[in-house]
Amino acid sequence: MESAVDHRNSLTVLLRATAVLACVVLVSVFLAPASEAQQPATPVEWGCAGAEFAEVLPTDTHRNGAAIEPTRDGRGKWVPVLFVHGWVGKATHDSSREGAFSKPIDLTRSRVGSAEARRSLIGQLQTIPGVASFTFDYHDRSGRWVDDEGIGPALGHAIDCLYESSGGEKVIVIAHSMGGLATRFALGSDKARASKVSSVVTYGTPNAGSLAALVAAVGVDAGTKALSLGGTTGVATATVLRVLLASCAESSTISMNDAGICATPYGAFDGEAGKALRVGSRELDRLASWPAGVDVHALAGDARFDITERSWFGVPVKTVQGEPGDLIVTTGSAVEGSTGSDRVKCNYQLNVKQGTRDTVGLLAEVIPLDEVPDQPFASFGGACYHSNLMRTLELSVVTTAVVNDDIVGRIQDLAPTQIVEEVAVNTDGNPAEGYRIVGDSAEVDCYAASIAAIDDGIHRCSPTASGADICYEVGGPNLLCAGSPWDRELRRARSVEPLATVSPPLDGSPWGLELADGTMCRVRNGGAWPGRDDGLNGAYSCDGTNFVLSEQDVPVVDTSRRVWTVRMGGLGESNEWFPEPTVTAVVKAWFAATGNGS
Repeated sequence: MESAVDHRNSLTVLLRATAVLACVVLVSVFLAPASEAQQPATPVEWGCAGAEFAEVLPTDTHRNGAAIEPTRDGRGKWVPVLFVHGWVGKATHDSSREGAFSKPIDLTRSRVGSAEARRSLIGQLQTIPGVASFTFDYHDRSGRWVDDEGIGPALGHAIDCLYESSGGEKVIVIAHSMGGLATRFALGSDKARASKVSSVVTYGTPNAGSLAALVAAVGVDAGTKALSLGGTTGVATATVLRVLLASCAESSTISMNDAGICATPYGAFDGEAGKALRVGSRELDRLASWPAGVDVHALAGDARFDITERSWFGVPVKTVQGEPGDLIVTTGSAVEGSTGSDRVKCNYQLNVKQGTRDTVGLLAEVIPLDEVPDQPFASFGGACYHSNLMRTLELSVVTTAVVNDDIVGRIQDLAPTQIVEEVAVNTDGNPAEGYRIVGDSAEVDCYAASIAAIDDGIHRCSPTASGADICYEVGGPNLLCAGSPWDRELRRARSVEPLATVSPPLDGSPWGLELADGTMCRVRNGGAWPGRDDGLNGAYSCDGTNFVLSEQDVPVVDTSRRVWTVRMGGLGESNEWFPEPTVTAVVKAWFAATGNGS
């Protein structure tokens, strides 16, 4: 019969076994997904609440009409780019193009030229390798202030999710108007969140409030009187807003794509968000500043209105200039607190006689069009207007550069490029360990040092198409010529002329490259190669579809930083179009060596 002690011992053993089994189960549960976390699912599968994946619209195309096909960046990664609309706007991205970032880029401040509307701002950024575009839409709650649970806090959770789902890639935020303030709230409400965002690009964000909201709220007369305290410029700005607001009925024939001064009922400015957007509001005062460590690039409209009084003889009596920014947000408010800024400038005038004089000057071809201030109500449909900023060519170029530089800059977060001095033939003229002779090459003519050599005695011979660009001396006219450093194959060759003494070139190139996504590329080895319409040439052959590209007077491999980079792209017919090359990280670079350290 089992004793009480034996029973307790048996029970102890059973409990320990159960605990061990439980640990094994837990380890299997938690360790199995860990490897998957290193390779996150494609962006469309991330499933972040509040962040809707933005597909490529069929009407968003490359400059030649080709469809846009998003690709990974030069590290093989996807970077989340989150678009946040403004007050009374939308961020939805579909064929209706009603979203704030979905309208074609078809405006430019220059009335001499025109913008070729090939794509929207979202479509433009989708051409950048690595961009995974998402939209955050809160238009059902946009009458509320940014601390509403469905705006700032929800935006913060979306940022957190995108960061985690992408495998720790910092989020890039593109925000319009109040969307920028919602981003400020999201980043300021959680100190750890700022480390999950790398760059923010704002369009017309009222960091210091909106003068238009103030004017509309307290009335045209009182509002302009308050603005006039700002001196001459304030008086002029007040005059501009007064004329535009008082004359909204006259602009009813102008197409309004979004809510602006005239399109929005003044009652909307009396709502929660409208009151908070006024210059000097308590809500703005309490809003956290942009956090340190986040690059904030502010884009603004900078409309200038010339107000000129003239005598009967056309002699200027008094000229002042109003500067209402984008007619909703002043330029100063839009760029406040940013780490960098750009603006698009537009000129208008409020003098009928001056407008007539300029028109006559244009017809007489004595005044360039770009120097003539436009009519005031054209401002509502112009490049500087608040709701049109995302359609402005000049600002889209800046946004593209900021996003591209952010993503390409992440390459330098990788481990430094590993440089390998590969010895294919040992000092006694035999294949080095791991190498084998697989056949013979034809007779060759050796004329220079191999471009991949870092030691003396490694030749470049012709025809290079026979694989004679990396040839080691093995006695007399005999050579062993190497293929690639990873296939470890050699071929015998014989020089038709006595071999000259050769030293490695000063501007040599690696023998082979391993890229961040595992692609292997060998330096160009003779033969005719395809081309492309931008004049770039192939320098390294990779997988038969992608090539390392070269440009005259530009190093093929950029070795100026700790992580080397190359430009990758396709080749085809000499006039065939291909997308812009992808800047790609080099993980490992091989050079041909003898081991003598020469």
